[in-house]
Amino acid sequence: MSLGSSVQARLKGCKAILDKIRGLKGKACITFHQNADPDALASAVGLSALIKGLRTNVTVVFKPSEGFDVASKKVIQALNLEISTDDRTRECTYYFIVDTSTPTQLADIAREVEKIPYAVIDHHELNELLKKADLSLYDPSCPSASELVVELLMYSGFRPPRNVLTALITGILYDTKFFRLATYETFDKVSWLMRMGGDYLFAQKLLSGREVTRSEKIAVLKGLSRTGLYKLNKEWILAITCVGAHESSVLKELIDSGADVALAIAHRKDKIRVTARASRSFISAARKPVAAELCSYLGKTLGGAGGGHSGAAGVTIPANYRAEELLKTIKTYFQRFLGLKVSPLEIGRWMEECE
Repeated sequence: MSLGSSVQARLKGCKAILDKIRGLKGKACITFHQNADPDALASAVGLSALIKGLRTNVTVVFKPSEGFDVASKKVIQALNLEISTDDRTRECTYYFIVDTSTPTQLADIAREVEKIPYAVIDHHELNELLKKADLSLYDPSCPSASELVVELLMYSGFRPPRNVLTALITGILYDTKFFRLATYETFDKVSWLMRMGGDYLFAQKLLSGREVTRSEKIAVLKGLSRTGLYKLNKEWILAITCVGAHESSVLKELIDSGADVALAIAHRKDKIRVTARASRSFISAARKPVAAELCSYLGKTLGGAGGGHSGAAGVTIPANYRAEELLKTIKTYFQRFLGLKVSPLEIGRWMEECE
């Protein structure tokens, strides 16, 4: 999609969603992916403020599929954000799904969403929710979902409270990795948020001052100690590990240590969660959204659902798959779609830990 067509598509999406908001009645429900990060949180909070500002007689509630992550909880507390939740999903007249690409990311709420018209506001490379969406504001070239919500605010003429403006800055900072993935439009939107009253320095402080808990340290060390290493042809390295928690932190360490692609496998009750990361150099060489494509392939092949971004994605599959079957499917993806042969360097202990 060219820049011009991307902008036109967003303009069309903004107009359609704003028209929908202005005509809303009853209860509007906002939901987002499991363990919501600051981008998902900020998108939901910004959208909630917009709906309340344009439709004062409409009730707006959040439907968190499985809560918020540590960083989001810190943002909620520090900014005193109003998080109105309600379990009575049957009373929702319309759903807004933000920063989410697959039904599985919504956990049990996915069943309710299917029964009610919904709009999608998202930026993931692949999105399965678009197929049945009533409306969408979707742009995979946008570094964060928060930026799409900011666009809605800019076109609406509504000015949200200062704490919401600051929350949206945290969402953008989080998903752009402190502007490393930013576009020129990202800076335009952060500038607008600051002019409206958002506190950039406070938002930056909220995210940069994160304390690493003891459980996270242990999870990272365990994940590294179990890691298996594989060659992708001769020039690239694939790292696979098995963890119980803090997958993102483990994968960050693996990529920072030199892995070109890193996978963390975690058992979650009756399912297996695979989280993927890919380095920017590998994505550039492959010329494909590697992490998103790999997770989508695993989902379709193994009876689950997955997706995400070029460099970060996830998939959930049934719990009855053994490590050997997972590895075989992973090898097939790299051979079939990237022309890369997977061969062992150091098998590690990930397979026995994942059984």
